[in-house]
Amino acid sequence: DEFIEHGKPDIQKKLAGIYFENVADYEASIYHFNKLLEVSIDNEEKKKFRFNIAKSYFYLHQFFQSMTELETLLSDKLNPQMSFEVLRLKADLLVSSKKTEEAAILIKRLIDEFPERAKKEQLALHLAVCYEELEKYDDTIALLTGLRDSYPNPEFIDLKLRRLKEKKKVLPGAKGLRK
Repeated sequence: DEFIEHGKPDIQKKLAGIYFENVADYEASIYHFNKLLEVSIDNEEKKKFRFNIAKSYFYLHQFFQSMTELETLLSDKLNPQMSFEVLRLKADLLVSSKKTEEAAILIKRLIDEFPERAKKEQLALHLAVCYEELEKYDDTIALLTGLRDSYPNPEFIDLKLRRLKEKKKVLPGAKGLRK
């Protein structure tokens, strides 16, 4: 407070950054980023502060509050990089909140809209996990099969595929109707 009152928001920014990045004191970082939101006039900077607040709430497992901050951000015009980051965090929030169907839809959207970044962050694997959780084994197998050749560790994909195929075999009704 005193830094802002004395016209030193740069010190407040550094303090908020230290609490967020170095100390992992997310409650303190939320407090300091909120103070910065009150005095900042730069809209892009405000978006970064709000995003850090959303991440802090996420790390504190306060998912509803994190989602509220993300929805506020999404109601504004975002540059492509910020849009990806906000939507990615939203997908992580949905997974953490057990809203797997919504998460899968959003991850698929990220893969379609940001193919290079999605590939770099291996979002296809996240989508496969969602599909498996939703018991969409055929979709999971198809996705992993398509991913295998471009994945740095194809043996991992092979292991997942074998496990999924075994899992699928033992599902009720997998052998058809028997008399």
